[in-house]
Amino acid sequence: MATAFPDFWRLSPSIYRLEASKCKKCGKIMFPTRKICIECGSTDLEKVEVARKGKIVTYTISYIMPRGAETPAIYAVVEMEDGARLTGYLTECDPKEVKVDMPVEIVFRRISEEEGRVEYGYKFRPIR
Repeated sequence: MATAFPDFWRLSPSIYRLEASKCKKCGKIMFPTRKICIECGSTDLEKVEVARKGKIVTYTISYIMPRGAETPAIYAVVEMEDGARLTGYLTECDPKEVKVDMPVEIVFRRISEEEGRVEYGYKFRPIR
């Protein structure tokens, strides 16, 4: 199954530059970008880059993954220093060490390879 190229290119600023929307009315930061604030309904938004550090809010560990994927896979919801919430995989981390409120930072990593095409994106790693 190939990645849908229109979706890939439409989302690439969010993925590669970590662009988010910030509501000028209430200050809510939303990732990926939105056209309407999910907090107050305002359409007066600006593009901002998401903070690069945050803390784990919740996580799950999967020991069964598709062929070629890192196992075990740790998937987390992370609240960044600016209040934006992102989801993504943890890397460079022992599953036994993961905990809520663990400080993490965003790193750019290889996500997958499909039909000879390598895809990159962000992951989180613990700040030590």
